[in-house]
Amino acid sequence: KEESTDDARHGFRGLYLTERKPSAIIASFFEEGFGAMDFEDGVATQFEALGSAFELHEIETELILEALAPDLDTRFAKLYSFLNEDTNSDYLTVGLFLTLVGANPLRGDQYDLFGPNSSLTKYELIEIEEVPGRSHLSARIRVPASVASFCMGQTVPDESLQDLLQELLPFPEPLAGEITTVVSSEPLVYVRDSSTFDGSPPAQAIAAIAANGLKPVAIRLSSASVAHRPARLARLLAREARLKSLGLLIGPAELIESVVPGSIAEFAEISATKVFFGAAAWDPAWSPSAPKVIELEELSLSQARFLWKEELGDALGENDVDEIAAVIRLPASSIRRVTARALADAKAQMRQVTLGDVRQAVRFEHSSGFESGARRIEPAVGWDKLVVSSSVLQQLRELCDRVRNRETVFTEWRMRSGGGRTGGVAAMFAGDSGTGKTMSAEVLAHDLGVDLYTINLATIVDKYIGETEKNLERLFSQAKGVNGILFFDEADAIFGKRSEVKDARDRYANTEVAYLLQRIESFGGVIILATNLRSNLDEAFTRRLDMIIEFPKPSPEERKILWQRTLIGKAPLDDDIDWQYLAESFDISGGNIANVAITAAHLAAARDRAIGMLDLTKGLYYEYRKLGRLVVESEFGPWLAKMST
Repeated sequence: KEESTDDARHGFRGLYLTERKPSAIIASFFEEGFGAMDFEDGVATQFEALGSAFELHEIETELILEALAPDLDTRFAKLYSFLNEDTNSDYLTVGLFLTLVGANPLRGDQYDLFGPNSSLTKYELIEIEEVPGRSHLSARIRVPASVASFCMGQTVPDESLQDLLQELLPFPEPLAGEITTVVSSEPLVYVRDSSTFDGSPPAQAIAAIAANGLKPVAIRLSSASVAHRPARLARLLAREARLKSLGLLIGPAELIESVVPGSIAEFAEISATKVFFGAAAWDPAWSPSAPKVIELEELSLSQARFLWKEELGDALGENDVDEIAAVIRLPASSIRRVTARALADAKAQMRQVTLGDVRQAVRFEHSSGFESGARRIEPAVGWDKLVVSSSVLQQLRELCDRVRNRETVFTEWRMRSGGGRTGGVAAMFAGDSGTGKTMSAEVLAHDLGVDLYTINLATIVDKYIGETEKNLERLFSQAKGVNGILFFDEADAIFGKRSEVKDARDRYANTEVAYLLQRIESFGGVIILATNLRSNLDEAFTRRLDMIIEFPKPSPEERKILWQRTLIGKAPLDDDIDWQYLAESFDISGGNIANVAITAAHLAAARDRAIGMLDLTKGLYYEYRKLGRLVVESEFGPWLAKMST
């Protein structure tokens, strides 16, 4: 009360402190406690954790505590004003701290606490704010918000990192494998993942960080965030990682280095658990430190089964999960997105998720980015619509089994012979036009639950030397991330025979074929080549093909089925149609039968009548003329005369 009265009488109240004021403050600490500084609330534990995380000396921890004091208890602000002999300096200064700890401000070595080698400045645990026009001793010592919040048991991210840190949902530990040990023991790790299509961190690296008891976080770096300050950004990342037990995933490395050259070298020095990732090989020029490089392969069949089951839970049965894992090749991040979408779609319709939902979600995942060089066909034709010989049907089913069992044979049984061969499947469909080659490819895609991509040769073949190979390489690279069947119709156009080199054009044409021979071997997907002229294809392709299926012309029994399936139930028909006669008399393929049926339908529609035998025989007549075949009475019988009336 006496102090208050003295202040009230003085006209400069608030501009100075009498000696009795600090004494009263100190007395209140002992009488009333330290308020927010009371260590019984767990603050002491947080300071111990801070010291342990950054290997701080006792004096360094004390410095942070003293710098925080005015923000935790206003009485310290008044006390610091008195000690600084300045009512405007109600904070800890460099000079005040040195005085409080009994150091001599005149000795240069006392400033080591604020030097570049100090943990306090190395990790930016404190900030020194110089006062313009005054000595370094008057500089304010401030504790950054994220460090202060950690000391109080809270988690407030650094504002400058808020848009850069992306917390990741951990993947299950079994997915990590050997990477877990590498991450825990190596200071610098680079995971090369050529199966990453969207630049996201590899699931195996995420799982490895989580298995080491850390929270996986991706660093989303851009030119704006990195430019001109990669060193400071690295310090802040190191601080955040230690404060919050983060494991940093930084990449794609090649993209970061292209945006700001030299930034990888700075991030490589981050003193925290970190994993770089990318699709390119590690360039020694990126950093003086050599990393432990891990080359990731595609998920094995067992890993894929495990992850599909983990993400889908009990929504699908074991057989359906096995079917998906065997046919659908996706990186782990894509599997997570696909399953989330399938489950969400089913939930929106208030029903249980199905195998069809998952397949549709896979199609959505690959709905763009590849159709520029191919036409996507969502298959709608099953085995019941296919009319081929029993021998061809058996071979087609065996081809489906090859696709389903390739991981078992090549990965689990280790039957891959080497020499650049992958687990891809390549087949050739050979036969006359209209014998069912394209439909068979669609049936295969339907049975496997994938899309059929018919390659657009107009976008591939180029008259300029070397451009065709570039287009093909782009096509195969894009197709790597697409679960579908690549269908090359009229394949002899680009898979033709090599010839004796007589001029430069022959040499470059042979180079194109040689490239395709190598690329088919290294492609891990499913390729089907269709040709009417098998003899025109280079013989070297034969060894690289898993199956060659010959499509003969349909037999009379098959032609009868084709006639009926083409017409019955699709248009009004006259009672005079003789199916047996059409099947036995006219030796044509299924494609020709479809053309005849359409011509007959136009003829009947023009006369406003049902399709009859006269319309069909006229359609056959026009089709024979197109094919350059003779129209003889032995085939057309009495209908030849009726067509002229």
